[in-house]
Amino acid sequence: MSSTGGTIRKKAAFACSLAALMLASASHAQTDFKVTLLGTASPAPRVDRFGPSTLVEAGEQKLLFDAGRGVPIRLRQLNVPIGKITALFITHYHSDHTSGIPDVWLTGWLSAPYGRRTAPFRVIGPVGAKALMSNLEKAYALDIKIRIEDEKLPQEGIATAVEEFDKDGVVYDNNGVKVIAFAVEHGAAIKPAVGYRVEYKGRSVTLSGDTRYDENVVKHGTGTDLLIHEVGSARPELLATSVPVQRIIAHHTTPREAGQVFSRAKPKMAVYAHIVLLSSDKIPEPTLEEIVAEVNRTKLWLQNEQLSFWERQMKVRGRELERAQAELFSARLSKIQQASAAQQMAVQRAHHAIREAEEKLRVLKKWGRELENRTDPMVKEIEQLHGFISTDMSRAISYLNEIIKSLQAYSELSAGLPSAPTARAAESPDPPLVEPSSEKLP
Repeated sequence: MSSTGGTIRKKAAFACSLAALMLASASHAQTDFKVTLLGTASPAPRVDRFGPSTLVEAGEQKLLFDAGRGVPIRLRQLNVPIGKITALFITHYHSDHTSGIPDVWLTGWLSAPYGRRTAPFRVIGPVGAKALMSNLEKAYALDIKIRIEDEKLPQEGIATAVEEFDKDGVVYDNNGVKVIAFAVEHGAAIKPAVGYRVEYKGRSVTLSGDTRYDENVVKHGTGTDLLIHEVGSARPELLATSVPVQRIIAHHTTPREAGQVFSRAKPKMAVYAHIVLLSSDKIPEPTLEEIVAEVNRTKLWLQNEQLSFWERQMKVRGRELERAQAELFSARLSKIQQASAAQQMAVQRAHHAIREAEEKLRVLKKWGRELENRTDPMVKEIEQLHGFISTDMSRAISYLNEIIKSLQAYSELSAGLPSAPTARAAESPDPPLVEPSSEKLP
């Protein structure tokens, strides 16, 4: 009975993952430029989020950015054939971003409908991509040899076409789809590390890759339709006491810093991906409420602290302007031509200082309005998700537990019944097995 319960739980988890996946792509479902977050987790083996990967569909082209744990499963859920991936783009060489590459490469070659690749597997990345794929070819050489000989799979479908780059610029340009790579700062030892901007028919999506707060992300994310940014967070008490956690967070962008990037780049939409939530045996990872609170603190910082500073500056500079004007008017008429020049310069400087303070206030107020417009929908969605997890999910688990108990009782009852005759068993063969891939969720 334990296997039955495990199967039910797996189906429930699969349904939840699929629902989340459909929500991620629903807003773009009717366009020919679609972005789907296949996985947003970190190296942690989570059951609710798979490894980092993003699918960008532009016209007939399907571009995959990173391939973390579970990517082929997510592609299968979307009914996107793994063998139809146009190109794989790598941001950097941490294992959580590359561990799914062998699965995408090898499974996309199989003869099943989800595979059937007949052209070389195209990989584009910073320096290191060729070494990675060359070593994977060596690691799976025996599997490749067996399948060519036994299954007669085409050799060209398992071949690789790898392109490397070592500077910012266009790395892909095909049938109206352009991909621009740009360096990001993920840490002194973590190089190379890049982000990407994809452009198609006047629309764009920018992927930060793994990075600290970086001006290059602001530059390439400015005015983009969708900015996908990584984020890392830990509870203050853990961050204060754990050196390893401090090192990890130092390689990532905090929610507050990400909010600043969004405010400066001003994308039409901004979302978090590669969400790094750290914990210990005694201190749990941050909750959704705490992440929301951090976003709100960013809003308050923009709206209150900086606003108050420049309001004070307005008053100080206003007094300086009044003093400069008084000094100018007090100059004696007989020396007006000689004495007033310096006073006039002082007045001009004071006017300039006032204008600067007014502009700072105007920009800060605009930032505050834009950040509020962007974060409020995100906060509402997170609160809805939390409500689902805290209420509906608990009821679903309780319901599943009742089903498991019923099945256990049925099993115990069946165990006490006499066995059917052997001849009759032969007349009633077991029903045929059903491929898991053909199952349809209710």
